Amino acid sequence: MLHTSLRVDGRTFRLDADQDVAVLKSVILEAAGGAPCFLDFTAIGRGDVSVLIGPGTTVEFAVSEAAEDDDAEQLPGSAGIDVGLVSFL
Repeated sequence: MLHTSLRVDGRTFRLDADQDVAVLKSVILEAAGGAPCFLDFTAIGRGDVSVLIGPGTTVEFAVSEAAEDDDAEQLPGSAGIDVGLVSFL
């Protein structure tokens, strides 16, 4: 199964399968050549996301193969993740 990821200034978002990538690219191209605008999309594991895109924003789309049981990346500090914090009390 293929999935599409969007990287904006170093932050990667795995796009929901229903996202229209052509529309996202169109909005990005407009913002890159003119006034900044918000790009709204749905990211797996993160829900609805809105990022500000402007002339200096670095954007990359990637399409890759995903395993059937491949879950979206978990965010650091999410419930159930040991982040290795140490108490100094």
